[in-house]
Amino acid sequence: YQTQFLDEKKIKIDGEFQNIVITKADFSIKNKFNDININNEKVRVIITNKQTRGEILDKIESVRYLKQKGAIEKENFLLLPKGKYNISKTLDLEGKLGIKIMPGVTIKLQKNTSFVGILFMIAEGNKKLPIKFQSNTEDSFGSLVINGNNLNSCYFNYFSLRNGSESLVNGVYSSAALHISRCNTFMTNSEISNNTSEDGLNIKDSKVFISKSTFFDNFADQVDFDNVSEGIIKNSIFI
Repeated sequence: YQTQFLDEKKIKIDGEFQNIVITKADFSIKNKFNDININNEKVRVIITNKQTRGEILDKIESVRYLKQKGAIEKENFLLLPKGKYNISKTLDLEGKLGIKIMPGVTIKLQKNTSFVGILFMIAEGNKKLPIKFQSNTEDSFGSLVINGNNLNSCYFNYFSLRNGSESLVNGVYSSAALHISRCNTFMTNSEISNNTSEDGLNIKDSKVFISKSTFFDNFADQVDFDNVSEGIIKNSIFI
């Protein structure tokens, strides 16, 4: 495709492009094989600040991949209906979308595969229909990484995560199988176990409430809190 902007203006101050408002734009899309203009197709415009083309495509491709698996895209989150999801590639939402997981979901990740850049997570199962994160083989998957913005909270109920490890995605390292930052976390009736990472669960820059949950057979720290302003753990087991 060929895309042409009219009245394009770029403003640069101190070597950095500044935020601008596009007041007039025209798109001309042409099929380069038969030279026919395509004027009725939907065109997606992405205006970004300090993101590489690769990072943008990572997020778009991750959303597309999950939708092909059955996820439903909402305004600011992806909804995963009940079912089994086999993930064979690392997914990165770039901190733009949350994930809401319905009861009865099992997510199996391939060896060294991670799911990162999640804005927030709501994973509230029930006793009959728990929510499970695990590897699809005996080998460990990478990490589940939630990078919030202090505006949303994370909820886990009848949730389990096992056989994870660590991750390094787009230069961001996680030492925990489940890493949560800047997202107040409420966890009940849950289990974090059999993870080979430094931490089973690592929570940073958040408030934490954990109840009736179990942590065992994690390689080093069962739970690691950093800069947690308020924290309550009760009726839970650490082995």
